[in-house]
Amino acid sequence: MNKENLEDQIRDPQKRLSYYQLVEMDIRKIVEPEIREFVNVNCPNCDTAQGNHKYKKGIFDFIQCGKCGTLYVSPRPQKTLLDKYYQNAKAIESFSDILIESEAKRLKLFFAPRARQISDYLNEQGVDSGRLLEVGCSIGTMLSLFKKSKYQLFGIDPDIKASKVARDKYGIEMFTVTLEEYENKERKLYDVVMNFETLEHVFSPFSFLLKINSIMKQNGHLIFTTPNYYGFDIKVLDEKYKNI
Repeated sequence: MNKENLEDQIRDPQKRLSYYQLVEMDIRKIVEPEIREFVNVNCPNCDTAQGNHKYKKGIFDFIQCGKCGTLYVSPRPQKTLLDKYYQNAKAIESFSDILIESEAKRLKLFFAPRARQISDYLNEQGVDSGRLLEVGCSIGTMLSLFKKSKYQLFGIDPDIKASKVARDKYGIEMFTVTLEEYENKERKLYDVVMNFETLEHVFSPFSFLLKINSIMKQNGHLIFTTPNYYGFDIKVLDEKYKNI
């Protein structure tokens, strides 16, 4: 089974196209009017100031770090504008609908294999219970695969609609905020924190990881994924890759 066929099984091609069209519309409506407020940033991975202009997509300039090779956007929207986008973009609402409609297929083809890998890893580390948090959990599909485990399950996601699904369908204790807004009032720390394809959406990955560190137990486990510029898809398609 080739990758295109697999993606078509997970998400309807026409709805995927409509989603990308909504992203472009949201950028024009929400982000572009504030382009003068964009700020220049150093490499988010190694903080190096020098980088090479790789290409431009729409209103965004993509820079490749001259030291570590990380691809990033600079100048970029400030955090307040990013928050405004994620709270108001039609594309975000549309994506939640896509996730709900395609959940069964995604669970079988994508989440179940990943959950098995995570469980195997944690078991190897002698961890099979405790407090497990997923940051950016959306409708809770990944967390639902741990329902029969000994873990207490928690999720963070600012999307009101997605959080409601996770709470009502799976009984997950949800915090409908961004990680940066999360206060952890009970001061209870987490044994395991997961986040998947979330790190690249935040203004400061470094601050994001520091916040995670502050809510994890000592010797806790952080499991996350993020797009890799040196991965096969991006190296082949480069600026034509839809997810950047």
